[in-house]
Amino acid sequence: MDTGVDDALAILLACASDDVDLLAITCVAGNTRLADVITNTTALMGLAGRSDVPVAAGRDRALVRVPVGVDNSWVHGGNGRGYATVRENRRAVADIDATDLLIAEAQARPGEVTLITTGPLTNLALAVRREPRLPELLKRWIYMGGAYRTHGNVTPAAEFNVHTDPEAAKIALEAFTGAPLRPTAVGLDVTHQVRLLPAHIEALASAAGDVLAVRPGTTSWGTPNNPIMKYLEGALRKYAEYHHKFHGFYGTYLHDAVTVAVMLDPTLVATRPVAVDVECAGKLTSGQTVADWQNVWQAEPNVDVAVSIDVERSLAALVDGISVMLASS
Repeated sequence: MDTGVDDALAILLACASDDVDLLAITCVAGNTRLADVITNTTALMGLAGRSDVPVAAGRDRALVRVPVGVDNSWVHGGNGRGYATVRENRRAVADIDATDLLIAEAQARPGEVTLITTGPLTNLALAVRREPRLPELLKRWIYMGGAYRTHGNVTPAAEFNVHTDPEAAKIALEAFTGAPLRPTAVGLDVTHQVRLLPAHIEALASAAGDVLAVRPGTTSWGTPNNPIMKYLEGALRKYAEYHHKFHGFYGTYLHDAVTVAVMLDPTLVATRPVAVDVECAGKLTSGQTVADWQNVWQAEPNVDVAVSIDVERSLAALVDGISVMLASS
């Protein structure tokens, strides 16, 4: 994870579900600097009462490109949590590199572990280089990334996670090509259909025992007493401002939380198997996920791409799932 705002909701949804045995969270630079990703992730795990879950530090930059996440303040805030503040957190990260942790968990539980990636694929690319059998050891891999029949969100062609480290994405997808496990891609084609709007945010606050008035142009939606909701108020308000300015609606897309929801309930999306490659050299198209829908390459499909989503059920799963945690926190 590269914990910015939508990763935060993904973490809370995973922690809220009784169906998830959360083994670990690994961190990578992306939405913000690695140090901030670690701070945000450990703070959220503390708020969620899950300090038992290891949090491991991974790469602080892409494989071959310039450091990422230096200034994404216009989207997630300069520290990846919008206007939210956290207390100084002295919790140490796991005494193991994120890549080694991922390999160790897969080796310890062959055929049982589901990997969810919601940031750049740098850690995973390193993992498949160190352990080429990783695609055979995992049960599932679901990733938030790519734009397959739609435009990008960081360039006209590319989605942020893939664009941030396209070489890593290419390495990861090539490693899984031909493996028994075919990854599921939850890309912009479906995540741009799911919008968390003011009424949903107010419902989350109500579940937490707080009252928020989610309105554009305000410096505060209220002052929640619930510590998780206090974090979300600051984080989501910044994210909503960004979407209001650049996407024309006051609310947020839920890219990463949707990906966790799909892990919990695969029937939320319809997928189609297709051969996918990643463009790394194009001046205008670097980071583009190129899907061969017409089978021009005559290549075996290597990705199950989500092509449609049940929007209302997805929103209900997200709001209801996180509400459970808020009500008990």
